[in-house]
Amino acid sequence: MRHAYFFSLAGGALLLAASLQAEVGTTPPQADMRSKRASSPENIEGLYSTGSLDPADFISVGKHIDVPQGWTMYSFDLPAGAKRFAIRANSQATFLLQIDDVTYQPMPLELEIKGYNVWRNGERVTTEPVEALTYLDKDGKMGDTYRISPVFQVGEAVPGASLLISRSGVDSVSADTVRIYAVEGAIVVAGAQGSGISVYTVDGALYKSAEGLFSNVIPAAPGIYIVKAGNKVAKVVVK
Repeated sequence: MRHAYFFSLAGGALLLAASLQAEVGTTPPQADMRSKRASSPENIEGLYSTGSLDPADFISVGKHIDVPQGWTMYSFDLPAGAKRFAIRANSQATFLLQIDDVTYQPMPLELEIKGYNVWRNGERVTTEPVEALTYLDKDGKMGDTYRISPVFQVGEAVPGASLLISRSGVDSVSADTVRIYAVEGAIVVAGAQGSGISVYTVDGALYKSAEGLFSNVIPAAPGIYIVKAGNKVAKVVVK
């Protein structure tokens, strides 16, 4: 917080901080304060609550009388279980209290993803966040750039890295470009990006399937398998 100004009020002006964590080893709340005039020193008090925002529920943890005109750092030790912290100006008939650089340990927030927004060429195309992990943009075309931004219960994050839609050469995947071979405990399929991969046992039962990548390593038990990737079919022996 930078140079927050609070005029002294009858009954005390109360500055509330957000939810905080007060546990052993955490940094206690701190703030730089000064009285605007040396001839009119301010009196301050640190308080905490276990969660309530009602000023009447706040408990004092220390008072500082006659805050000097020069900037002074004040620290307030809070007991375990404190959830909110406040600074109260207790002065009356004084001029001005200045508060700067309020710091505290915030309460950790568990983020929950509510959905995702899809952006095309810098414009959001989803009217509402979608929960599914797949999205069909009927108006998309070759050359468009997409980004995804997760939406949490507290707001939306910055969109991630961009993805350029272009031809991947999937249609050109052929038997000449695909390699299928076995290694110990696995089947390796290379060069089948964008094509479906199906692994069958010798009796014709589907054993495993996968979406082709530049290189797929498919774990397999020892045995003989028939592997189909794109237009290529091969028999492999896994040991």
